[in-house]
Amino acid sequence: MDLTKDQRIKKEVSALKRQYKCIDKLHKVNAERLISRAAYQKATLDDLEADLDANGWTEPFQQSDKCDPYDRKRPNADLYVSISAQYLRTMKQLDAMLPKSSGNNATNDELIAFLEND
Repeated sequence: MDLTKDQRIKKEVSALKRQYKCIDKLHKVNAERLISRAAYQKATLDDLEADLDANGWTEPFQQSDKCDPYDRKRPNADLYVSISAQYLRTMKQLDAMLPKSSGNNATNDELIAFLEND
């Protein structure tokens, strides 16, 4: 059974709240707003991705009967790229609210250093 967009958003909100449960109370309200935004963006990206997979990133276009048709980028392709960038920024903001790790995990340390230098 396929879930509706609202159901997928609620499911994603729940997953993100579990993932970001250790955000301190000072950032909690902002984190909840970002989580809602990220869940919507993720569900929208999933829908756009399914459309792009089914219908392609380009479509034939013809200015007039006198011109040869050519392929142009579909509007959904631009939307996908734009929302994807917004989603990545939203997730980065959420990640920045997480408490700093005190463990000695070298992989995490390298990832954190890379993300902070962005």
